[in-house]
Amino acid sequence: IRDESSLKLGIKYFIHVDLGLRHANAAICVAHQGSEHVEIDLIKVWEPQIDKDVDFGAIEHFIISLRDKGFRVVNVTYDNYQSVNSLQTLAKHNISAKYKSIGRGSREAYDTFKDLLYQEKIDGYFDKETVAEILALDVVYGDKIEARPGMKKDRADAVVGAVHGVLKDYGVITGMTPMPAINSLFENPLKNESDQDKSRNPL
Repeated sequence: IRDESSLKLGIKYFIHVDLGLRHANAAICVAHQGSEHVEIDLIKVWEPQIDKDVDFGAIEHFIISLRDKGFRVVNVTYDNYQSVNSLQTLAKHNISAKYKSIGRGSREAYDTFKDLLYQEKIDGYFDKETVAEILALDVVYGDKIEARPGMKKDRADAVVGAVHGVLKDYGVITGMTPMPAINSLFENPLKNESDQDKSRNPL
C-alpha cells in the first residue's frame, strides 16, 4: 500500500481527479514516469456522507498541500462537468489544471492503459476496489467505457487518467498502432543488438 508519505521531491507527478456524480465517490490518482514503468504512487478516495456530498474543496486542499510541501505537481486533470470551480481554484494557486474526459466519446486513455498492462509497464500496488472496478468495465456502443450495473469506476478513471497524463507529457502517441513509441519511453540506450538477441532467445 502506498500513500503520500512515499512521494519524493524532484519527481514530476501527474494527477487525475474523478469527482463522480451526486452521492458518488470522488477519487484521485497520482502517477509518474519511472525508469521502466509508469508508476502509480497513490490512489485516494473521498466518500460522501448519507446527507452530504463529497467536499470538493477538501480535494483541492489536498492537491495544493502536496505542492506546498515541495512536491512537483506538473499537471492536474479533472473528468467531470462539476470541475469548473476546482480548475479555477488550482489555477489561482499556479497549478496547471484542465479538463480531460476519460472513457466517454474516446477510448484513447483506456486503450493506452490496456496496452501498458499487456506490456507489464505499469508499477502499481494492490488496491482491491480499484482492481474490481477495472475488471468490471465494459465497452458500450464501441467508444464508451462504462461500469457494469452495480459497480463504480471512479478509481479506475482516476488511475487511467493519471497514467494517460504521464504519457501525454512525454509526447508518446497513444493507441494500439504506435506502440514502439511507448516502448521507447522505457528503452535502455545502452542496450545493444546482442542483448536484444538474448532477450528473444534466452537459451
